[in-house]
Amino acid sequence: MLTGCYTATGLRAFDATSWPPRVRRADRGPGGEEAAPAHETQKPLGRHTQGCRIGFDLGGSDRKAAAVVDGKVIFSDEVKWNPYFEKDPTYHLDGVNDSIRRAAAHLPRIDAIGGSAAGVYVNSEPRVGSLYRGSRSRTSTATSGACSAPSRTGGAACPSRWSTTAR
Repeated sequence: MLTGCYTATGLRAFDATSWPPRVRRADRGPGGEEAAPAHETQKPLGRHTQGCRIGFDLGGSDRKAAAVVDGKVIFSDEVKWNPYFEKDPTYHLDGVNDSIRRAAAHLPRIDAIGGSAAGVYVNSEPRVGSLYRGSRSRTSTATSGACSAPSRTGGAACPSRWSTTAR
């Protein structure tokens, strides 16, 4: 039943045609062997609410951002945008930067930034996604790897354009 969903004519046709055959077979392992029975465990993730954090979401018709201090939302913003047909990747980067700046203006410092956008990302590079269908390149350097993860000794290694000192 599940295998039929992941075919070119099934309910999950997009997924079936987006992944290589060895990855998309729900009933077989990478070498074609029968898949092992499912064994799932649950582990709570996150729950880190202390500090000054920014979260953003990139949608097809708007983008949202929030600033949170010790688990309490102190700023929330929604901006209309239309990334669908934009061919220049800087449109997307400028939108993300604008949302982060708006939220950062309400924080004394930034301890963490988290974001979401629908799609498939491999090593921080977009592979499949609805936000940049019109882009010249799905893996343009202008849209990937813009900010590294926070270090243990300090904040994230972000470009100066995200600086919160100039408000």
